[in-house]
Amino acid sequence: MGSARRISVVTPLFPYSRQSKLSQRRRLLKSHANEPTEEIEGLKTGYKSWAATSGTLIASLIQESGADHLIVMDLHEPQYQGFFTIPVDSVYAEPVIINYIKTSIPNWRSAVVVSPTAGGAKRATSISNKLHLQFALVHNAGDRYQQESEAVGLVGDVTDRVTIMIDDMIDTASTMLNASKMLKAHGAKEIHVIVIHGIFSSDSIDKINKSSIDTIACTNSVPQDDFRSLCPKLQTIDVSTILGETIRRSFNGESVTKLYEYDEY
Repeated sequence: MGSARRISVVTPLFPYSRQSKLSQRRRLLKSHANEPTEEIEGLKTGYKSWAATSGTLIASLIQESGADHLIVMDLHEPQYQGFFTIPVDSVYAEPVIINYIKTSIPNWRSAVVVSPTAGGAKRATSISNKLHLQFALVHNAGDRYQQESEAVGLVGDVTDRVTIMIDDMIDTASTMLNASKMLKAHGAKEIHVIVIHGIFSSDSIDKINKSSIDTIACTNSVPQDDFRSLCPKLQTIDVSTILGETIRRSFNGESVTKLYEYDEY
């Protein structure tokens, strides 16, 4: 048996952080959509107390297996960091996203940064502030137990402007597609999408190819080669450097926070 002094686990994507109790109930309700109305109402009121949260189980398994340290990138639900008793270094893709915007999006200085949901506004405003760009927010509405919500309004002006829509994850792409339709309806000239984790499940790639989205960029926290062969709009943002530097700093006892301290972009 090995005698490692320290074991660090690096998980660029920690997918279990998506499964909060609310999203678990949404999935359960969707699977029971054809059930009688009274049974669905019972799920709405009674499922909360015993909803399984797999992220907490995975956190316990990682720790019990002997891990002393965890490195993750942009958790979907930041509260999962508190479920670990071992040190957790959260890596943020913001620096490489900002570099991508400056090098790969023409006329970015006159662009508008857009958050497709209220939940992602903090991430998008952080980037817009560092680049001194305007910000807009797509307003979504729908029953809180639905799996998907509908874009019903836009806060901000995107008329005849280049738009950069930023989110942490793309799975079925429904959120991004609904938001892109809203931006086009309000006169957006170009729509560029940037997401950190690209999962692209179901027929999302086909929907993106047919959509009004001009380009979409994902980090390689999930391998993107197969997806890129199917989607000419898709580009990859490399995060290996920032992950490698985080690993180096953590093993040498240096500050990881210093990676994100910039005076000017």
